[in-house]
Amino acid sequence: MIDEKKYNFCWGEGLVNFNSLSPNKKYFYQIQEPFDYYWGLFIAKISFLDVNKNIIYYNSRYCASPLNTSNDKTSKYVNYSKCGEFAYFEERKDLKNLYLVLINLKDKKFKKVKWKSDRHTITLNDEFIIDDLKIFDSSDWNDTPK
Repeated sequence: MIDEKKYNFCWGEGLVNFNSLSPNKKYFYQIQEPFDYYWGLFIAKISFLDVNKNIIYYNSRYCASPLNTSNDKTSKYVNYSKCGEFAYFEERKDLKNLYLVLINLKDKKFKKVKWKSDRHTITLNDEFIIDDLKIFDSSDWNDTPK
């Protein structure tokens, strides 16, 4: 049985507060303490792993950027699909380079799309359906960086 409490992350007096375990309890993500990159934009290094602690995705040159959420009281960095096999997040190389990322956790593949304008902004519910992310349809799956 998995102790879900060990996947809780809280920082900044409730500014960031989440459980990183996927809905199917097979995957989780680790996030470093967020830092203020630019005027309240708190970004952080992130990695995705399976529950046996095998790395699935880690890109040392980028940081996770907070997602748009309907809850403006806490920041969120990742959304999982309902089945728990996919994760969506946004990552930054610098202030002007934001990318939307979809990871197939089971197959260790990912798709990445450069954010271009507000038309690329995605707001998802806590658990999305993969068909909701049409923006990735024209992208190819690639092996995840580790």
